[in-house]
Amino acid sequence: KEHNIATGTDNPKFKEALNLFTNDGKKDAIYYIEKSKDGKRLFTYLLPIEARQKCAGCHSSKEGTRGVLMISTSLEDMYAFLSENRMSWIIYGVLAVIGASILFAIFIKGITDRIRSISAAAISLSSGNYNISIPVKSRDEIGNLADSFNKMAVEINNSAKLVRESEERLRAIIDNSPAVIYLKDTEGRYILVNRRWEELFRYKREEMVGKIDYDVFPEVIAEVFRTNDIKVIEVKAPIIFDESAPHIDGLHHYISIKFPLFDSSGSLIAVGSISTDITERRLVEERLKEAQRLAKLGNWNWDIVNNKLFCSDEVHRI
Repeated sequence: KEHNIATGTDNPKFKEALNLFTNDGKKDAIYYIEKSKDGKRLFTYLLPIEARQKCAGCHSSKEGTRGVLMISTSLEDMYAFLSENRMSWIIYGVLAVIGASILFAIFIKGITDRIRSISAAAISLSSGNYNISIPVKSRDEIGNLADSFNKMAVEINNSAKLVRESEERLRAIIDNSPAVIYLKDTEGRYILVNRRWEELFRYKREEMVGKIDYDVFPEVIAEVFRTNDIKVIEVKAPIIFDESAPHIDGLHHYISIKFPLFDSSGSLIAVGSISTDITERRLVEERLKEAQRLAKLGNWNWDIVNNKLFCSDEVHRI
């Protein structure tokens, strides 16, 4: 009937779209702008109506496109609607951007805070705090990094504990030795002295670090010590020296075994010394030599009470 025919079907664009739907099998929507009879601009939207599988109960024949869904609306009305709601859309957009920015800032802060925590822990670890630990609050990449850091800190702490125990054992051996033991760098500055050194020369080991022999001993003695150290540095091998050092009760004599120390790359970094006091032994040797000398000359003894003279065989021979 006449009143059942939609307006706009005589538009060439509609006919072209209908041909695409029915003959070419186009299934996508088509839209265009046209003018109505009263001169208004219309936005027209066309979509093909197809016979689908679920339609088989009512339509026995297999059909392709059964019709066209046509929607036309005034562009002026659309523009008016958009204009009326523009501010709302702007506000919604601004709120969406602000909300997204807040969420992003919270997300970034969560990441940066955890990274700062790991960085601070690494600085603390490098300063010698081997008991440091980071709370693992997630299982993401940063959480895995924190967990790995904690495992590394435990391993470093265990290794440091073993090193401390080894150093304590070595320190106990050095400090309980009757010999004088010390280390000096290649410039002659003291690195370490043992307890026996402290007792004899009245300096604490903390005071001696960085000092040289000229700061402690007379120049003549210090010159000998430095010369001997340089010989060890030059040959890069242990050397035994006879050395002397002043004590409260006088000059003491030492047998010093001086030896070089090397780092992991093979560079000489220090000279060590184990010095044994041989003063008493040397006095005994000198007395023995004197006794032997007197024995060769002979000796006599005069008993004044009995007025008798006793002589050794050497005197009789003389």
